[in-house]
This record gives sequence, structure tokens and C-alpha cells, in this order.
Amino acid sequence: MKKELFTLASAALIFAGCANEELLDITTPKVESEGITFGIIDDAITRGDINKDPADGKFKSYWNAEIDEISIAYFGVEKNGAGDITLWNGFTGATRGASSEVTAKNLGTDIATYKATRTGRSGYFTAKEPASLLTFKEDKKAAFRVFRTNKASLGNTDLIYESTDENVETMKLAVAAFNTQDQPSKKAPFGNFVMVADTIGGINSADLAVGESLNLSFERAFSCLVFNTKGYNVDTYGKLVSIEVELTTNDIAWDDATGKVDIAKKTDGEWVLSDGNGTKKVTLTLNQSNSGLEWSDDYYAFMQILPVKRSDLENYTVKFEFEYGTIPLAKSSNRSWLANNFYTIELDLTAQDYVVLGTTMIVNKNMPTLEEGNFPGTSTAASTITTFTSDVPLSASQLADLKENYTGITNLTLANPAADLGTNLENVTKGSNITTLTLTAATTAPVITSLTGFTTLNGLAVTSVPAGAYKDNTVINKLNFPKVETIGANAFEGATNITTIGCDNEALVIGTIEGKNKTSVLTTIGDNAFAGVSLTLIDAPALTSLSNLPFGYKMDNLWTKVLLPKYDWSENMVCVQLLSGTALTEIDLSGVSAIGGNTSISLENKTALTKVILNENTAIGAKAFKGAGTTGFEVENINKITSVGDEAFSGCTNLTAAIDFENVITEIGKEAFKGTAITAFDFTGITTIGEGAFQNVATLTSVVIDDVATLEKNVFNGANNLATMSLKNVTTIKEGALTGLKTGAIIMFNKVLTDIDGKAFHATLGAEAGTEGDPIIVNTNTSLGYNLYVSRNQEGVNGNVLTWKSGDKYYQATFASIVKVFD
Repeated sequence: MKKELFTLASAALIFAGCANEELLDITTPKVESEGITFGIIDDAITRGDINKDPADGKFKSYWNAEIDEISIAYFGVEKNGAGDITLWNGFTGATRGASSEVTAKNLGTDIATYKATRTGRSGYFTAKEPASLLTFKEDKKAAFRVFRTNKASLGNTDLIYESTDENVETMKLAVAAFNTQDQPSKKAPFGNFVMVADTIGGINSADLAVGESLNLSFERAFSCLVFNTKGYNVDTYGKLVSIEVELTTNDIAWDDATGKVDIAKKTDGEWVLSDGNGTKKVTLTLNQSNSGLEWSDDYYAFMQILPVKRSDLENYTVKFEFEYGTIPLAKSSNRSWLANNFYTIELDLTAQDYVVLGTTMIVNKNMPTLEEGNFPGTSTAASTITTFTSDVPLSASQLADLKENYTGITNLTLANPAADLGTNLENVTKGSNITTLTLTAATTAPVITSLTGFTTLNGLAVTSVPAGAYKDNTVINKLNFPKVETIGANAFEGATNITTIGCDNEALVIGTIEGKNKTSVLTTIGDNAFAGVSLTLIDAPALTSLSNLPFGYKMDNLWTKVLLPKYDWSENMVCVQLLSGTALTEIDLSGVSAIGGNTSISLENKTALTKVILNENTAIGAKAFKGAGTTGFEVENINKITSVGDEAFSGCTNLTAAIDFENVITEIGKEAFKGTAITAFDFTGITTIGEGAFQNVATLTSVVIDDVATLEKNVFNGANNLATMSLKNVTTIKEGALTGLKTGAIIMFNKVLTDIDGKAFHATLGAEAGTEGDPIIVNTNTSLGYNLYVSRNQEGVNGNVLTWKSGDKYYQATFASIVKVFD
């Protein structure tokens, strides 16, 4: 659905050369039903919903049963079985006063209020309360004036009654001025308009109630002009600032030049103005922070005017004011602009050969033939153009004309192929001020060897950059090639001033930028293509392979992100380069199946690293991430890896994941998670845990291990917040394995412990030698703050004391408690 902009009481802009305006008839037939029914023309409604129906292309509007009410001023009708039927609600005049809303109170206590009971294009209204029910008298001609009671202000003019028994048609309605529009999402308050019903005749029953079968056909006193554009580009034209229309014969609106519609009334079936001063020119201001609107071909602007009745052909002028200049257009019409209708006016920006907006020129079809260097019929010289855009390829003669006469260009956009430019931009312009060249259709990047001040090249359709195209070019600093597929050898070698290669204002090779929906199809980069270029971001989601030396021989590179999800990292030299430097914060390794160990990929000691993206089935080898991510660390798909080697994540102090492997992993390598900040670990299926694997992991609080028989040396040493452990099959505990746990920790052994190192529970146990025949109990009464749950068959337990032999020494330690519970 298109976006709409609603603006009232201003002027229309109409494009030259078009046929008479298309009439968008949004009238709906009356619906016969109980209550007040009618086909609404201006909705307006409180929701402000006027939308273009995609089925028939017409604008339609809706009443809202939850919000909309109407108030009825009546003549010749009795309300609630009583009341003076000879006057308009007993009033000869009524005003809005200082109130910001029109309410029943403003219009008198005899007003009848009806509420919408159905949402849709046809209004279905019934009396809000019994006291508002209206009935007819056989001998009286009924007439009604109906308007909204729950809307915002009508403006600064009062509602005026001038009704008598004999003259019921002179009730006037005031309409405010709406001549500005803030932004495309805003919709003008059409609901502020007073709705007026036709006089009702042919009522034959004295008992007939409005609430039963009266049909009212509602109207508004205005025409509405609908504006949209074709071929608009904000970069070319700038924001849309205003629309102006000036008639030559008829008045388009009344009261003042800003298009304020004054007072209208209906006489003999036609709407006419009452009082006020006519004006032939009005302006609609599209305002957003005083600089115009970000316009689009999908937007509509709505402009209210009083009807224009034409008897002959009328010529009139329309102007679109854009941020970069104004387009004046001539238009003719012999069609009257009638009340109740929408008339569409499209500005086709592609219909003209060319458009000049101040110092900007857009060529849609053909350049003009200059008259001694000036534009036809003017004293404006082509040399005053600073921004030149051609949407069609220029011929050789036109390019020659561009070179000879358009010498002031700073921003040049061409639809020509690169071959038309040669190797020097002086082939197409003499100007030395050019800073930006944009090629919209060229598929090969132009080889440009020189031009002073030239800094930016946009190749919007470029798919290949030739070998050596910009080698040693120190003038250009930004190249935008969003569709490039191949970059030749030495293409940017030595181009030391380049800050951007790819898209947008990022220093990158090519690719996507988060949140900006850019794509990349780059698949090939030649040798030394970027040698000597200080890139900070490599983002190539389609790249599958690299040449041997795409970045020259430089190590310790400055890039912060390397995002290559399809690259297999098979070239050792390239791997070393891509992983060199200390600034790397993010890397995508989705294209590889193994990291660390015997592979060429290692992120050891990449302390600045904050995010790593892995393939779902990656094998993590020895030291793959050792010491990495000390300032914050996220490993995407860490729970989908297939192995964990020695020291794989050791020292990753900001790795805070909860580990729950989806693949079958049976072994955790030595010191694999030492010093990390993991918050949980699911040991299901794990049969072997290497020495020190969880040493100094201060964030673990609970562990359940089903299938491990041996706790290796220092495996949980220093896990000082580990409070509960269930070790269902452990029979062997090696040195330091359970040293430094949380005071009061609960440790449950289901099996009989047969092999306990002297320092398994405490680092200071065991200092003297003894023999089995002459045992010496070492460190008698050393107190440990753990609570043990052991097998009923566990030997060496005496109260809270556990005595055990390790090697040729005996050890004894006192625990907070020891309970035998397991078989």
C-alpha cells in the first residue's frame, strides 16, 4: 500500500503536457439499512485513514465504530417526542468560542448525537441515547446539518447559523487552512471538516424515526488534489520543499495566498464561497525541520481547495520546489474541479529531455543544443552547472559538448561504459574541480590515471576491476563498487590514500554492513591487489578463494573485522596475513571445519577479539582461542562444535557461555576452559577431562559428571564458587583436582574411592614419609570445609575424618561432614 501525505487548503502542482486530471471517484452508493446510512466521500474519520485501494486504484476512507460520532442540527424534525420544530435547535446563531473541539455543548443542548455502530466505508449511525432519537412531522419539510462532534479544532472561524423557517439552506460552514505538511507519515486532519446533508423530502410517516430508515448522503465542500511523482531520486533532486499552483482565470481558494479556505455554503445544489477574498495562487509547504521532506514515488500529497468551475480551457502554472532547484511547468484543463472529488496530478520527471535545477542538471533523454554556451532561450551558461547527471548514455558528440562547455562540474554521473572515458577524465570534461564520478551502467571500472582533486568513484554496476587500474593512484580515496565480482592483480597496489573500497563510508574491501542490507558477490582477488592499502575491514560474504599474496607481504595488519563466511582458509600465507595484527575484534570462520591444533588457523592471544562465528560442526583444536577475547567474547555456535583440544579456550576470561554440546563429544582437552567465565557446563557423554580443564573457573557453581572415572590433576582447582558436585563414577582423584572449591561445598561420590592423591583436596597435605608397617599420619586434623557423601563401603572414614594412603604416605583430613549413603 502506498504511503499517503495529507495536506489541506493549499495549491496543486500539475505537470506540463499531461491530459486532463484523472478523476478518482471515491463515492460509494447509499446503503439501505437501519439507522443513518450514507456513502462517505471525505473520510477523514478520526483515524485519518484514506488509502489507495490496490484492487481498483481509488482512494477510499472509513468510519470507525469505536470512535466516530456525529451531531445533527435539524429543522422540521421532533427530537425525543418534543421540541420546537420550527427553528434550528432553537438557535439563530452558534459559535465555537475558545474551545479546541466542536462539541454538542457548543451547538446547544437540543443537538442530536448519533454514534457509529459499524466500521467501514458506509456509515451506520444510531442514536447515542433515546433522547437523541429524531422523528418527522408529516406537514413539515425536514432538513439537517450534520457534523462531527469528536474532532479537533475547525480553525479560527466560527460556525454560523443563518437559518429561518423559509430559508434553511444558508447555514454556513467554516474550514481551516492546512497549507503545510510535516512528514510523509503524517496525515492531514480531514476529520475537522463539517459534513452537510441534503434537504430531505418525501417523508410520509409521522412516526418514522431517523434511527430506523433515514438515508443521508454526505458531502464536503472541497476538491482535493492528489500529487505523486515518477522517476524521483532524492540524491538528484534533493528533498521536496513545496508545491505551488497558480490559475490564470479562476480563483483556486479564498482568504489569503497560503490557501486558507474561508466560508462555504450550498445554494441550489452547488457549493459556493461566501465572503473572503479570492486568490489564484496558493502554495503547499512540505516542511521537515525547515528543509523539505524525504520524498518518494510511493508517497502522495493531498491538497484541499474550494471547487474551481471552468467553462473554457484554462492555462495555469505549477511549480515543484526541490531542495536543489525548482521545476516550473505549464498545464491546461477545461475540466472543473468539483466538490467531493480527488484529482490526481503526477509529476513525471522522466518525461523531459533534461531538467535544470539551479546548478544541477539532469539529462533524461537528450542534452540541449547550447546557444553560444548558454541554455536555449536563456542567459544561463552551461559552465555554471556543478552537478551533472545523465540517465542515458551520451553520444560522442554530446561527450565532446560536455567537455567543451560544462567546465564547472564537481559531481559527474554518467550512464556510459568505462571505455567512453578513456584513461583520463579530461576526455569528458576540462574542469579541474571534479571530485566525484558516478557510473550507473558501466560494468568494468574505468582506468583513471590522473585528475587533480578527484577523490570519489562510484561504480554502481561495476562487476570487475582491471589489473593495475588504480595502482599508485594517491588522489582517489573512496571507491564504491557494490556489485564487483573480480578484482585484478595490483588493482589498488600503492593507492595509499584509499579509505574505502566497496560501499558506504567504511574502510573495507567489499560487502555487507550490519543493518544496511548491502550484499557482495566478490569471488576473486588477484595477487597484490591491495598491497600497501591500510584496510580495517574485510567483508566478502561470497569469497571462496584468494590468490597467494592479495595483500602483499605486510604483516601486523590494521583490520578489525575479517568476515569471510565461505572462504576455506586453505592458503597458509593468506591465513597468516588475515590473522595478523592485534586489532582484530570480529572474525567469521564459517567456511572452515577445524581451527587450532595442526591447522594454520589460530586466534591465540587475540585479546581484542569480541566475536567469532563458527561453522556448526567445527573441530576446535589445541590453543585455537588461547588468551583471546579478554575484553568481551562471544563464540557463535560454540555448542555445535565437535571437539575441544588442549588449551582451546584457556585464558578467555570473558567467555561467559553456558556450554551444552549438541554433538557427541567425549573428551575435554587439558586446560581447555582454564580461567574462562563460563557459567554452566553439561558433562553428558564426557568420559575424559584433561588436567586443569576447569581450573580457576570462578563462575561455575554446580557440576554433574556421570561417566568420568578419573579427576585429573587440578581439573577444578580454584573453582572457588563451585558449591555442588555429583561425581557418579569417579574412583580416582589426582593432585589438586578438588582444591580451592567453595567453603561448605557438597561433593557426592557414588563409587568407592580407591585412588586419592595426597593433595587431591588440599595443596598442603602430605609432607612426611611413612611405611605400611609403621604408618605416619601426615597433617593430622587438617580441617577442610567440604561436606562429603560417600559409599557405605568407603574405607578410612571415622566420623568427619578421612584417612587414605597415596604412594608410601598416609594422609588424614577433617571435613565439615562425611556421610555414607551410596552403595
